[in-house]
Amino acid sequence: MSAENLKYLEPAVCTLGPLAKIFGHLPATEVTVQSVYDVQERDYRPAVVIRLHEGLDGFELWREALGIRPDAVTYRLLPNSVSLTTEKEWGGIWIEVHAYGELPVTEALAVTA
Repeated sequence: MSAENLKYLEPAVCTLGPLAKIFGHLPATEVTVQSVYDVQERDYRPAVVIRLHEGLDGFELWREALGIRPDAVTYRLLPNSVSLTTEKEWGGIWIEVHAYGELPVTEALAVTA
């Protein structure tokens, strides 16, 4: 089922309040409610997506707070930066956390060499 209307996203929208109350101390550069594709279920589901654009430290705080194992993190090496992604069902709603950060100069040099 794709997101055809706002009612479809209502469970994720309603999750924002408890999420903010419990994890309000954590960084959140960008928070969106959207429909995401679940590969295992082969269908779309409503989700809260948290994006951190100011480094990777906040990602680790979210990962720990949501109880996500380190091996459940996807690490992508980009030309001059890295991205970290993880996801988990929380309170019955899918939560995705993405972080983007710069590579340390030594790693960036190794990637471009």
